Amino acid sequence: MKYKVVARTDVGIRKAVNEDSYLAKTTHTSLGNVCMALICDGMGGLQYGEKASQTVVALFDKWFTDVFKETTEVAKDKYNLDLEIERLFLKANRLLVDYGIENNIKLGTTASLLFIIEDKYFTYHVGDTRIYKYDGRLKQITEDHTLVAAKVKNGQLTKEEAQISKEKHILLQCVGVNEILEIHKSYGICSSLDVFLLCCDGLYNRLEHQEVAEFLKNQGKVNENHMQMSIDNLISTVKNRGETDNISAMIVVPGT
Repeated sequence: MKYKVVARTDVGIRKAVNEDSYLAKTTHTSLGNVCMALICDGMGGLQYGEKASQTVVALFDKWFTDVFKETTEVAKDKYNLDLEIERLFLKANRLLVDYGIENNIKLGTTASLLFIIEDKYFTYHVGDTRIYKYDGRLKQITEDHTLVAAKVKNGQLTKEEAQISKEKHILLQCVGVNEILEIHKSYGICSSLDVFLLCCDGLYNRLEHQEVAEFLKNQGKVNENHMQMSIDNLISTVKNRGETDNISAMIVVPGT
């Protein structure tokens, strides 16, 4: 199974620094073709968000290149892969917590990781960056670790009320702020007909659910050049709608 992957990050119309980071890696192993995609959003309003997101990306980049490509033992079953990815998340959390203490600063980042091995996908997630899967229907396969998402889940808010709530950017989980980190995980089967979207809140804040579905509907049928143009146009649309945050998105198509 080959992969088509395109991504773009944009500083946006107001911020001076882009605190988003992303990573996409593919390789061939004894288990088949593998794709790892990661998107991170450094904490808006906190110091050194750029460093936080880049630290997580660099850690996973090094692991994929130096460890995973050398031995696929960690991916032979879900349990081993879970342990390894959790170890990396916790290591990143420890590095950032310690850095914050040593420098008397606060920094943190969200992180959403998609791992595909042939026809199986795995997601690992902290924060409010998102991973969507389109297979004829659009599904958000990560859970937002936000105060309003928790209130919706508990019946305290409707989804419509959550969209306009002043609390919608309050995170309950992110990498680098607290000693304890809870990682949301999901698993499933994918095919060449599916399309994955990884994105930060700077993108989805200005888009309706149906708009995301329409955007992804044909991405699996076109080449990477057209995919890149599509993602660039989508980011331009979001900027034209007044989004002030950094904007980042990545499309992953499992291929054939």
